Amino acid sequence: YEAGLKILPVDQDRQRAMLCFNMAVTLVRLDKPEKARDSLKRAVVLNPSHPGSHLLLARLYQSGGYRIPALLAAARFLSLEPATQRSGQARQIFLAMLQQGVSSGEDGSKINILVNDKAKKDEGDFTVLEVGLQMAMALQFSSEVEKAGKSQVRKVVDCFDRFLAMLAGGRLDKEPGFVSLYYVPYFSELQKQGFAEAFTYSIFSGAGNEEVDAWLRDNAAKAGGLEAWSKSYRWPDLKE
Repeated sequence: YEAGLKILPVDQDRQRAMLCFNMAVTLVRLDKPEKARDSLKRAVVLNPSHPGSHLLLARLYQSGGYRIPALLAAARFLSLEPATQRSGQARQIFLAMLQQGVSSGEDGSKINILVNDKAKKDEGDFTVLEVGLQMAMALQFSSEVEKAGKSQVRKVVDCFDRFLAMLAGGRLDKEPGFVSLYYVPYFSELQKQGFAEAFTYSIFSGAGNEEVDAWLRDNAAKAGGLEAWSKSYRWPDLKE
């Protein structure tokens, strides 16, 4: 694969991205997740619109214990491919990372928050962001929210909206790595453009949920605006 990368002209980004993706698949089979992640990072930089690279990266982040990176990579995949068989797998990762460490007590009167003080930081220090995400998720278990009769979909939408607001509020990674330089700017700008709500509904568009489908029908202009913005977004050039 490396030999192929050396042969391919530097202007053939999509072909070079596929080589990096295929190399990552091979590295996963060889049980070399760290090298596979590095190869996938090269792939998504070369071709930000290749869904499979984001999904495999999300899986590796999740299995490696990287919550925020897995969440963002899964969300990016779903923005590209929300309604396929693979989308269900990505939504499972997205929801698992969103809800991780937060649960309600047996009688529903308590909210349990488990803070992971040993979270890995070699892909970025997202400690503040993780705590903020847990608080945002815990809010969805509050008695006020329950009394309001908010749906599960709406809880997810509101939680992710709060998370993106934190993300857009400033640099929360003390030593910016790939995730902070690549994924974070996209989602920060998405929130600043006012597309957070439309984004979350859109990534659940293939889930067969009537509430989601109704929202997308009633807010077609917002969904269309999000799609146009996302297609025109200029991803950071992190090529080596």
